[in-house]
Amino acid sequence: MVPFKKITQGERQTIETFLASQEAKQLLPAIKAFYDNGETYYTIVENMLVMRQQREDCYYFTMPYGRGQLRYVLMQVLENAKIMGCKCIIVLADEDDTHAIESSMPGHFTITSNGNGSFTAHATKDFSDSVFNNNESMVPAW
Repeated sequence: MVPFKKITQGERQTIETFLASQEAKQLLPAIKAFYDNGETYYTIVENMLVMRQQREDCYYFTMPYGRGQLRYVLMQVLENAKIMGCKCIIVLADEDDTHAIESSMPGHFTITSNGNGSFTAHATKDFSDSVFNNNESMVPAW
């Protein structure tokens, strides 16, 4: 399980440096909403930034941001939620994110439109069985 750190004033520089080094998207509203909340945790794994908040029995994650192996990062995020006994919901910024999730892990998420152009991806119950019990590697391919 990848460790998540609480975003403190000192951690903000690490996150902002990471975001500034990425060519792709600007700081998206979904990431900004997480970033500005005081109870947010983050991790950088496989050169991808993920932020997490807990609300009741759910972990809400940002779409992994950066350039890395999305499938591996999603598996780590889902493992984190499973170990902590929480449902996993990933906040997606746009339709491109929905396609990336679906192509990386087909059948493992239910995508829901939020009506404002953003989406959420809810992990399906069968995810843990399909990934953690069929010897699928958690190690990224090199």
